[in-house]
Amino acid sequence: MDLVERDGFLHVGSLRLADLVDRVGTPFVLYDADAIIERFYRFVEAFASLRAMICFGVDACPNAHIMRRLVKRGAALRVRSATDLERAWICGAPISRVIYSGLGKTDMDIRAALDGLYSPLFQAGRLVDGKPPYYRGPVGYFSIESGAELEQIARIAGGVRIACRALIHVCLDCCQQSPLGVSPAEAIDLFERFGNEPRVRLAGLRIHLGALGFSPDAMRAGAQRLCEIAQALLDRGVSLEALDIGGGFGCDLFDPAAPSPETYARAVEPVLSPWVERGLKIIAEPGWSIIGAGSLLVTRVLSSRACEHGRLAAAEAVPGEPTAALAPARLLTPTPPRPGGISTVAGVDHSSRCVQVPITCQPSDLLAFPGGGAYARRDNPACAEILLEQSRVFVIRPRTTPLEAIEPELESHEVLL
Repeated sequence: MDLVERDGFLHVGSLRLADLVDRVGTPFVLYDADAIIERFYRFVEAFASLRAMICFGVDACPNAHIMRRLVKRGAALRVRSATDLERAWICGAPISRVIYSGLGKTDMDIRAALDGLYSPLFQAGRLVDGKPPYYRGPVGYFSIESGAELEQIARIAGGVRIACRALIHVCLDCCQQSPLGVSPAEAIDLFERFGNEPRVRLAGLRIHLGALGFSPDAMRAGAQRLCEIAQALLDRGVSLEALDIGGGFGCDLFDPAAPSPETYARAVEPVLSPWVERGLKIIAEPGWSIIGAGSLLVTRVLSSRACEHGRLAAAEAVPGEPTAALAPARLLTPTPPRPGGISTVAGVDHSSRCVQVPITCQPSDLLAFPGGGAYARRDNPACAEILLEQSRVFVIRPRTTPLEAIEPELESHEVLL
């Protein structure tokens, strides 16, 4: 996203952001469709020698308009909720190119991921392009987070008589600590216990380094460990079809210290190339790296005071993690000129929507955070979402009003037992 200052105002291309603020108010996230698509293509080209499936991590931006534009260019999708699975259907993604990860899958969520007849939208009478989801089929892969989840999916798949494929999510020592995934020993045990399961084919392995994957060395180490586990399975007579190196990619367009997609690809290529020659599919899951390259959060300062690192500003919205740790703050209308018009955020407190900025800012000032659209909805659910595409501007998600948030609570509903 090209953010430039002309005549004392910030512009994205020919669009003056102050004019957009006058039209739609604040806070909002602006997505640049061209920049997002260009970033996706960089990953495709960088990993071309591995013939990798580039799988957009939807949680970085769960908006069907953005997803549709990436799917049209060949992106696969990685979702973490039943709602995002429905968004994948809405945006025209082949469900066979969707990875369904994350904890908390209910029986109905799994049924919907196996058979479109159980789609919540279809159950409510909704069609997509006039078509029911009769033949949308099972997701490409379930990411298995525990042995209990694998048993749950096998049971439900048997009940609806639909076969599916799964990747065992392995939590390595180098991965970000989380409740997701199983240990390498547990992964091997699951292949041995469920290797002959008729309805769930264990097709491969998956890791997700999270923020620890920022370093190419860490990404290479994770890929190496993944391949070692894969080799241990092959030695036991297990056949595999896919290795997923997950996400955690930085964004060099947003953070100059971050590695480029090409640097990441060069780091893992020597480790993964022999597996490509064996016929295995390689999967990568960039999410915030793509959205960070083509998004901007615009918010208004509500109050500010001096603090140890400069100024502590309370704002309508703040950059989402992991963008917040690096987000540069820009004054949208730096007129009259003030010192330090460009700065780096020293800290973000999401609970109080405060940012520490070493620039002089005052109440009612407008701040712009390049890259701030990544995870913006999760951390600022009331934000409007705006799409810039070929010099045209679209509202792709209106701002949530206080009335809309509280309206379901205005009436009580009897529970019939």
